[in-house]
Amino acid sequence: MDRRLFLQIMTGVVASARSTYAADETIHLGKRGVDVDYASYLSKHDIVYVSPALEGYEGFPIGNGDLGGMLWTPSGGLTLTLNKCDAWDDRPGFEPGNQTDLVSCGALNIESLPVFDWIYLEGYEARLSLFEACSRIRSKTPFGTTEIESFCSSKSKVFCCHVRDSLTQEVVRKIKLSRWPSRSLDLLITAPGTYSGDASQRLAGVTSGFEGTGIWTQIQLSQMSVAVYCEVDGFEPKMFRESAFLAGIESPAQKKADYVTYVSIVTSEEVANPLAQARTNVQAARRKGYSSVLSEHKQEWSDFWHRSFLQVSEDYFENLWYFHLYQLNSCSRGRYAPLFSGGLWLWNKDIRQWGGRYYHWNEQGVYWPVHAANHAELAEPYYRTYFPMIEPARAAAKIALGIDGVFFSDIANRKGEQLVSSSSLSCNLTPGMQIALDFWRHYDYTRQQPFLVQQAIPFLEENIRFYLGILKRDSAGKYYVPSSCAYETPGGGDERKLRNATPDIATIRAGFKAYLSGMRVLNRENDLVKSCEDVLKHLAPFVTYQDPVRGEVFGRGLYPSGKVATDPVFRPDQSPVFPSGEVGLNDRGSKLFETAVRTYRPGERKEIGIWPESVVAARLGLKDAAVKELAVRADQLQIFPQGFFTDMGMRTLQFYAHNKSEGAPVRGWDARPRLGGVSAEKRPVPVKSITQPFLESAGIFATTLNEMLLQSHDGKIRVFPAAPEDWTARFTLRASGAFMVTSESVKGDIRYIHIQSLVGGECVVVNPWSSVARLQHLASGKVITEGSLAEFRFNTEPSQIYLLERIEKPIQSYERATLKATANQAPKTFGRAILGKIRDF
Repeated sequence: MDRRLFLQIMTGVVASARSTYAADETIHLGKRGVDVDYASYLSKHDIVYVSPALEGYEGFPIGNGDLGGMLWTPSGGLTLTLNKCDAWDDRPGFEPGNQTDLVSCGALNIESLPVFDWIYLEGYEARLSLFEACSRIRSKTPFGTTEIESFCSSKSKVFCCHVRDSLTQEVVRKIKLSRWPSRSLDLLITAPGTYSGDASQRLAGVTSGFEGTGIWTQIQLSQMSVAVYCEVDGFEPKMFRESAFLAGIESPAQKKADYVTYVSIVTSEEVANPLAQARTNVQAARRKGYSSVLSEHKQEWSDFWHRSFLQVSEDYFENLWYFHLYQLNSCSRGRYAPLFSGGLWLWNKDIRQWGGRYYHWNEQGVYWPVHAANHAELAEPYYRTYFPMIEPARAAAKIALGIDGVFFSDIANRKGEQLVSSSSLSCNLTPGMQIALDFWRHYDYTRQQPFLVQQAIPFLEENIRFYLGILKRDSAGKYYVPSSCAYETPGGGDERKLRNATPDIATIRAGFKAYLSGMRVLNRENDLVKSCEDVLKHLAPFVTYQDPVRGEVFGRGLYPSGKVATDPVFRPDQSPVFPSGEVGLNDRGSKLFETAVRTYRPGERKEIGIWPESVVAARLGLKDAAVKELAVRADQLQIFPQGFFTDMGMRTLQFYAHNKSEGAPVRGWDARPRLGGVSAEKRPVPVKSITQPFLESAGIFATTLNEMLLQSHDGKIRVFPAAPEDWTARFTLRASGAFMVTSESVKGDIRYIHIQSLVGGECVVVNPWSSVARLQHLASGKVITEGSLAEFRFNTEPSQIYLLERIEKPIQSYERATLKATANQAPKTFGRAILGKIRDF
């Protein structure tokens, strides 16, 4: 990469497609938030390919939240992988935490002439519309023209592919439904591409066939079965069975065709007869008709996008924010939370890096941005997955540590069994309380009291009991954590025997405070409340030390010798800021805040996707640092052309290994990884075949943008707390306390703060101006208060709107306009990253 370009990226001023803004004296305020033409505006974030996606990892993700797949166009037609959130293979005989895999349900292939082969292409465009959640592909070759529209309906529970082509000769079109199972992969970190196990794994459990008007495959897994069913509208089908793994439909030979393929997937976890239900789903969709199914689908997604809005000066960053919400709404509405390692986007049989286990740190990163984005519903699968784990986690607490409460290892299977045999996992005590804080966050943003009573409080209580069993008291009356480790601590011995590990102190403080807040809401008092109050009053302070360059900073904890553990492996020293939220802008000017600022370490050249430095920078109001962090993450981790991220910078290096100039990514790579540390029983495989997205990296990116524009985690609303002064930005986002907040800032000039109270209650807004401001009830025009207050604190009524503005520059002094945009027509680039595929034919 050109050195000057890299420096531009690091300072956040790289030239890329930027948003076009109206005149400086214009605002875009509607009745309920930013006044925006969503269909027009979101079209500028369409993902555009002007060359075919030849590999599965380049494909477009389409899904309805429960079903999902990657869609791409190899030479002879279209391929759509078929995945589902509850297609679990629970194999017996393995250690708890290791015996599950979320496997693929097969693939749909539509075959014709080589209409997508780059050798023959005269014209090509593939467009993923985020607003409509539709993929549209057009190609022109000497063989004719082909158009394919694809989406996945939530209401009808089917994939739909509408094909229209006009070819120069009569051709038989083939629709093939296949299920080719495979062995799974073990943990893949420093030596990606190793595998072991039985090569015939799952092969015996597949059957295929046809009957009536449809074709099907069935998969018998260890403890459940999966059925996939397909029918076609538009021609008289001729069906065939090629093998136990594949059945198909042929069309009559003809030059022109216009047909729709419907596919549904059902598991035995849902109904006793999955095949019958899948057939029912498909036939109901056919009776409804393609146009009606598509119309319902578009309306559902339009409603989804109208719930929030974000615009920033850097169009590329904004595009990634919308893409993360798109892919979550496409894969996170089912019974289980999507695995961070690939989600529903498997493209190569059952191959999934990191296997079928839930890693709590990675999973929570996927969901950190959804509440501020006003899409708390996207986190519901996370709660459905983790809440039933309470009983297995209670057993794990007894097994691992012999105490009451619940112990959540960093790794669990979908049944909640915790992996406790590894000392690096059983000595990490924070996962359970961090998950509990995710439950608390859901209540804090939604204020749904039934959720507080039935899930958040019970989850918090069990984790409090766990920590009360861990904590000891010294001769001075201080509570301390006698022995634990900080996240994924390498090595053994004293590294795993830290006293007062910083993540423990941060998590205890945050979790115990959340519980007390919840009990105050419910007006309850018990012995656990008293214990929490006592611990918070006497808990040991954060461990700090004097760094020779930075000054006093947070450490990881204390070794048994009393020496401070200083190596910030996996950034535990930043945990007081995030995710605990114990230190933030409300502490500005304090010793604790200054320690946190000095502790902050920027991302490095070999970026790790799960490190939340970018969020930490935003939480501390470090505006320039937050932008630089986003630039690093985009450049190093967003390596997939549709917008997906990887998890580690080392994978980025492998991705670009084929391209010495480090330019925009081309078709991929086929390098084999280094063999260091790989046993003779495990063999290397090409990197390409195991490549997959990692969802938590994108979640942290989106969370950072939220935090730069709106912070409310401490109960106080702050607008643009970490937005660079040269940015123009607008948003409608959700604050804790269930407030919808809208604001606009033009190069640091904040125009107004518009607040809709969804459930009522007290609201606190930090005044962003030094001049006199006025707070009023918008409907009546009644002034509540005005002045140069540091904070505006007021009571609100449900569904009412309040406006905070400068008296010297009220909103009436601005012109008003609706935000619109033009549809994106080409790939976008940012450093080495790319959204889209450039023309290569």
